[in-house]
Amino acid sequence: MKVKGQGMMPIIITRMSNINRIPILSFFILIFSSFYLFPVNADGESQSQPWIRVVILTDASSVSISVSGPSYINQVMTTESILSFDTGHTYSFDISSGQARLNGSGGTTSSGFSIIQSDESGRLTCNGRSYRGIMRVQVWEGKLICVNVVPIEEYLWGVVPSEVPDTWPTETLRAQAVAARTYALRALMQYPDRPFDVYATVLDQVYHGASGESQLATQACIDTSGVACTYDRLPIIAYYHAASGGWTASGEEMFGRNLPYLRAVPSRDATVYRWTYRISTSSLATALRNNGFQVGNIQRVFVHRFSPEGRAEEVKIIHSNGVLIISGADLRSALEPQNLESTYFTVEGQEAPEIPDESTWTGAANVITTNPIESYSCINPQIFIPYPVPLSIDACKIVSSDTISSPGRITVIGTDGEFVYTAGSIWIAQPERVSDLTTNAIGRDFSYFPGTTPVFNLNPADDTGTISDPGDGVGDPSNGTIVFVGHGCGHGVGMSQHGARILAEDGWTWDQILKYFYTGVELQRFW
Repeated sequence: MKVKGQGMMPIIITRMSNINRIPILSFFILIFSSFYLFPVNADGESQSQPWIRVVILTDASSVSISVSGPSYINQVMTTESILSFDTGHTYSFDISSGQARLNGSGGTTSSGFSIIQSDESGRLTCNGRSYRGIMRVQVWEGKLICVNVVPIEEYLWGVVPSEVPDTWPTETLRAQAVAARTYALRALMQYPDRPFDVYATVLDQVYHGASGESQLATQACIDTSGVACTYDRLPIIAYYHAASGGWTASGEEMFGRNLPYLRAVPSRDATVYRWTYRISTSSLATALRNNGFQVGNIQRVFVHRFSPEGRAEEVKIIHSNGVLIISGADLRSALEPQNLESTYFTVEGQEAPEIPDESTWTGAANVITTNPIESYSCINPQIFIPYPVPLSIDACKIVSSDTISSPGRITVIGTDGEFVYTAGSIWIAQPERVSDLTTNAIGRDFSYFPGTTPVFNLNPADDTGTISDPGDGVGDPSNGTIVFVGHGCGHGVGMSQHGARILAEDGWTWDQILKYFYTGVELQRFW
């Protein structure tokens, strides 16, 4: 596998200059400063980026943290030093009466302790791994947790090589860096009342700290520093996974989240990963009951309906008390993702539909070529147009109205017909147009060109329909066991890491890869 060298750097710098610097940075600084009151790193770059709280150890009754150089320890969110050491030291903690206790002269505290390095070249060691930044020991849900507080770019240095091999193409590493940065930025906005932002595991992003860093992965982060994927000027929920299995899944299909940038696209990784999972009927029944599904003794299991791209959309489970129809995503959740590794599966003996190839794309047929117009009969300070609206409208016109102070009638015309909306807040498919749809734009004409990336929509007619019976014996337990056979790894939403690798090997750049997997996003630089 050929990894592109650093000769690409001048090109990347040129592209970076064309990436918009997001205008709402002050908004993020306000959010971050409200609960991220940390010492500023001597590195000037750290002053302009947020810090992130990564929980690296949970459910502990005691913990020891070693520091390689000079350090001091405070209570969390205070500046008064409890202890300080001019050389390396090991701090030990346990829990006492629901409070964190420093074994020494620090006493106990309900807020927790912060271990701060006086020399940024030093490293903190916890649970066998070394880390940059600050380490906090706090009580959460009755146990000690250890939280690494670190500038977000340095966090990425420990994420990217933990998520993808650094032997993969440089453009893949860069795409992964941006996706991981976007995920982290979004996480900063989600849990302000929790003592950490993200887990250091697959629950969020795998993070191995300074112990996991590699020179190539760190360079990929530096090449894309501060850049994130945005939609409507905010960081997207940048889901990614190991391998889609042929097509990515939409956010609605897997998580019930109908987000415009999480659409199904061909991922080119259908042959990357194959797996088999065996489970006894009794264990299957127990797993279903534990997840709220009332079933008796399992008698037969098979895929009841496949999605247009070939995923297990519905599974029929026949049991002694009746029949359960469960979505493939819910079954995967009940059986745990490490077991049922994707929703591209069947039961042993059941034939799966062929994965649609590029010849089945219908996106080109939906592209508007007659210069259609969207007419707005009411202009609000921010107008958002909801689905169903064609994604490929290439021009629109704003029309003046009797009043601009109250909601009115809005008409949208496109290839899928005419849609009328009244009142309320409305949502638009293309974020590039949001800033233009203001009261100052009445009567103006403007155009939007979606670029060369196609929109992929599988024809519903490709749906294989309901399968009443896959054949004699198919899905029947064998020696009390059901066997699932599948391919792909992960939830399938957003960027496929193996798909990104394959595209990079075909000459795609990191920005092209991101815009391919995340429909309609912009690349914005936050710092």
